[in-house]
Amino acid sequence: MALGEQGVHHLKILTAKLDEELEKMNPLEQRLALEDSSLETITKKKLKNKVKAIQT
Repeated sequence: MALGEQGVHHLKILTAKLDEELEKMNPLEQRLALEDSSLETITKKKLKNKVKAIQT
C-alpha cells in the first residue's frame, strides 16, 4: 500500500502527537501505555513503524 505525500504528512503529525502524549505521562504510565495490547495501541504502534520506515 503506497502512501501519498499527504498521507505521509498526516502520519508524521499523528506520530508527533502520540509522542507528546507519551512524554506527558510518568514512567509507569508510559510503560503501561506501551505494553497495552489494545487494538488502538497496536494500530498506533503500526502507524509509528510505518512512518519510521518511510522516513528512512
